Amino acid sequence: MNETSMMRRKALGALCSLALAGAPVGSRAATPFYSLPLSSKDWHKGFRLTDLHGHTKTPQDYRGNVLLLFFGFLSCPSICSTTMLELTQAKERVGAQKDKVKILFVTLDPNRDTSPTIARWLASFGDDNIGLRDSEAHVRKAATALNLKYERVEGDVPGAYTIDHGVQTYVFDSQGRLRLIARAGIEPEYVAKDIVQLLSGR
Repeated sequence: MNETSMMRRKALGALCSLALAGAPVGSRAATPFYSLPLSSKDWHKGFRLTDLHGHTKTPQDYRGNVLLLFFGFLSCPSICSTTMLELTQAKERVGAQKDKVKILFVTLDPNRDTSPTIARWLASFGDDNIGLRDSEAHVRKAATALNLKYERVEGDVPGAYTIDHGVQTYVFDSQGRLRLIARAGIEPEYVAKDIVQLLSGR
């Protein structure tokens, strides 16, 4: 990934986080969370995608668990794997309740990312990670529901392309409500603390 592409991704993530928040970020004293709390829990309305087994899923289908949802693609040079690793580390830090934490990966590149390939990639980080793969139109609709910005960037070789996208993680509570945005670069230990807060009913 070149420097320009990296900067564009960071900008997309920052803009998306601010847009979702709907208000300036407060001080740590004003919130029990390290991630960015949302002023509305209904941004995800309209999020509906197919999983790797062909079943249509919404966040409400995973009630009882805290969800860590992010978008990416398997040809991503480094950021997507880094995000997945950091979320896995955050989940492990939760300890005894880690089984109540689910990581959901949504591919932005359904034409190249097949269900078996996604499944193998997710399994390399753990055995209970969840992949979502749908048509480009449905993925675009789901991303729009979460105000996730992304764009396809054509390469120098015909047919070659990459995808610039926001790198934030959407955190849903055990009631299936969108509660937090974990911004790129936040330490796994802080994400874990936020997860524990949500599991306790905060």
